[in-house]
Amino acid sequence: MLASPHYGERWARPWLDMARYGDSNGFENDAPRVAWKFRDWVIDALNRDMSFKQFTIEQIAGDMLPNATLEQQIASGFHRNTLLNREGGTDPEEQQWLSSVDRVNTTATVWLGTTLQCAQCHNHKFDPFTQKTITVSWPSLTLPGMNIRTEGQGDIWQHEPDLLLPTPQQEAKRKELEAGIARLQAVLDTQTRNSIPRKLYGKPK
Repeated sequence: MLASPHYGERWARPWLDMARYGDSNGFENDAPRVAWKFRDWVIDALNRDMSFKQFTIEQIAGDMLPNATLEQQIASGFHRNTLLNREGGTDPEEQQWLSSVDRVNTTATVWLGTTLQCAQCHNHKFDPFTQKTITVSWPSLTLPGMNIRTEGQGDIWQHEPDLLLPTPQQEAKRKELEAGIARLQAVLDTQTRNSIPRKLYGKPK
C-alpha cells in the first residue's frame, strides 16, 4: 500500500484542505483557477516520502531558495491558494490586505497550530501575539509580481503572476522557435548598404 501512488492521493487530501486548495477563485462567479500542479506536487512529495522539514521549506519559500528549481517554485504555490476576488468594484489594495491576512492565518494554523485571527482586532488573550505585530508587520509583505489588471467596463482586480509549465515536447518546440526568432532578429539587426538611409550613406551602387 505504501508503494501505491494512491497513498499520496489519500494523504494529500487533508493537507490540501489546510492549504485551502481549490480549482476556482472562490468569489462571485467562481472563475476557474489553474492550480492543479501544486496539488500534484503535494501528492508526489508524499509518495517520495519527502522529509517534513523539506516539505515545509519548499512550500513556504521554495521560490526563494538559491537556484530554485521549477518544482520548488511550484511548491511555493501553498500561499497562492488564497481567495481571489475579481468582482466588479473590487478595491485591489483591500484585496491585497485580505490575501495577506489569509496567508498569515493559514501559516499560523498549519505550522504553529494556533490561530491569529484574534490579533487582527486586538492583542491575543492567551498567546504573546499583538495586534500591531500581526496587522502591521506580516501582511505588509507583498508578493513579487503583483499587479493590477483592468477588464471590461473599467473593472479592476489583483492579478498574481503566472508560471509557465510546458510539457517536455512543448519546451523543446519553444526553444526551437526562440532559436529561429533569434536568427531572424540577428538578420534584421544587421545593417547593409541598402538598409542605411541614402541621405547618410549615399545612393547605393
